[in-house]
Amino acid sequence: MKFHVAARSQSAADKFRQVNPALIDAEFHVGSESLFNLLNEIIAGPHSFAMFLHDDAFYPSDFPERVNKAISDLNHEWPNWGICGNAGIGSIGYGLDTTQYVRFLFDPHGGPTQIGDVRPVESIDGNTMLINCDALKRNGVTLPTFFGYQLYDLCLSIETLFAGLAVLTSPLLACYHSSSGNQSDFTKAAASKGFLEFVGGRLSNRKFLTMNGVLKIPFSGLSSKNLIDIELSALRNASKSRPPRRLAIIVRSQFREKVLLLRTLQSIKSFAASAGDHIEITPVIITDRGDRIPDFACSYAEVIAVSPFEKSDSRSLILRAALQKITADFYCFVDDDDWLFPNEAERLACIISTASSGNIIFCDTMHFHETMSTTDTFGSRSYNTVVGSRFKASNWGKSLGGFNHIPFCGVILPRDVLKAMPSSVFERVTYYEDYAIQLFSILQARPMPIIYDKLFAGISVRTTSTNSRWQNSITEVDRSKWHMSNAELASIICNSDLGNLPFSFSPVVNRLTVANVPAFSRIERYGLVSARFLIGGYCYIKSPTRWGAGAKHFLSNFKEGGFRRLVMSVCTFR
Repeated sequence: MKFHVAARSQSAADKFRQVNPALIDAEFHVGSESLFNLLNEIIAGPHSFAMFLHDDAFYPSDFPERVNKAISDLNHEWPNWGICGNAGIGSIGYGLDTTQYVRFLFDPHGGPTQIGDVRPVESIDGNTMLINCDALKRNGVTLPTFFGYQLYDLCLSIETLFAGLAVLTSPLLACYHSSSGNQSDFTKAAASKGFLEFVGGRLSNRKFLTMNGVLKIPFSGLSSKNLIDIELSALRNASKSRPPRRLAIIVRSQFREKVLLLRTLQSIKSFAASAGDHIEITPVIITDRGDRIPDFACSYAEVIAVSPFEKSDSRSLILRAALQKITADFYCFVDDDDWLFPNEAERLACIISTASSGNIIFCDTMHFHETMSTTDTFGSRSYNTVVGSRFKASNWGKSLGGFNHIPFCGVILPRDVLKAMPSSVFERVTYYEDYAIQLFSILQARPMPIIYDKLFAGISVRTTSTNSRWQNSITEVDRSKWHMSNAELASIICNSDLGNLPFSFSPVVNRLTVANVPAFSRIERYGLVSARFLIGGYCYIKSPTRWGAGAKHFLSNFKEGGFRRLVMSVCTFR
């Protein structure tokens, strides 16, 4: 292991020795004309590992020990790693603001955005780079022989990914970097013919995010077979040789609509096949009606039948039974009329493989309004579906404001978080069990949530059938059961000992901030409502398959809240 410092001058090297006495034995490279050539020399050198540092960075006193621990941890948990830094661009979003920027440092731009866990990234910042020289040499990684001090870190990241190795960031490499960079020099270098030809010969992406902003790459004309997708490759390479992870996809069912259950199971099978071998996916059916199990169920999933519960609506209790009987690292709960989309299954599998053990993963989902006029002709002319609302994973933080924005099938939960769930959530909350579990999971989770902004699941909404048995609970006109569950959830949340109430972190406008918002005149308010009413009415007229359901919805709102409630229900119809 060898530390290398790129110094602009001898005085900068002397200053580095003064402020970083723990690194006084580092090898200093003063006045290098090309950091590309310097890195090639370091990679080809005799050491198995090398640390490349900037002369304007400040490191903690125990930095050498932390570097040794980082090497040990990376070799054990990320065997396919190539380079590792303290800041980079992730292939996925994190946190309330859904940022791809991963930062384990302070600098003039700000502070850390993550704590505690190694993260796979597409590219790293060059201020601090831990290099697995043996792996890079073994895979033939070399940088282009460009001159200058810009883009060397981005080029090294791309070459590492192109060679099939992982690019990572680690909190053990945290520091203070006193430079804010030179955006104009970066922009000029990124527009050079040599760089564009280099990137065009490596990436299939026409644009991608860097630490200095979005780069757009002209079409190279090369076959995509010889190129890589930087986002997916970053996840694929990081997941290689990782400790195995198991995802349990749990379907709770009482086998009322077997044809819909078959659709659910077939979609899970397609999803698992598309996910590849990055993780182990285990489909499970959990039921308290063992006397109704259809013959096809066991060929698609493991079936666990528990004793019937005394409680008439057992949806929450079935969930608890599933958690007690199924061992996995992550859990996804799917109703027996939902379905999964296999299009981005491999990406999600890689995310799960590289996630921390306590990460919550939020996914995009969508409502589909389905009409089924008969009981036995699913998929025939009597069946129709219309796309409904899309629930974006990035809106997960809005759920802390008192209204659920993420359907149950849109959240993947880790085992440790679910095991700590209060028993009262399962025993007392029935209709809002998904929201209750989500809230308590967010309160208990340590790592920052992951945002998977691809469509993961479809949710069936059935209201217009001539046969009432096709309808589901979310379209019930009588909301008494929903309100009762909300009361139970309020009591559990407000009397919990998990710390501050989740509602105190609400990102939505509350009464205290309304006074700071400029007020509209009465004419302006009427104009806004009229425009929204016309848009909602137009959407209703243009959706004949939803006329019946919409009319029932409007009538229900009129009965509950009068003319004002009716107008608002039309305004929000989409």
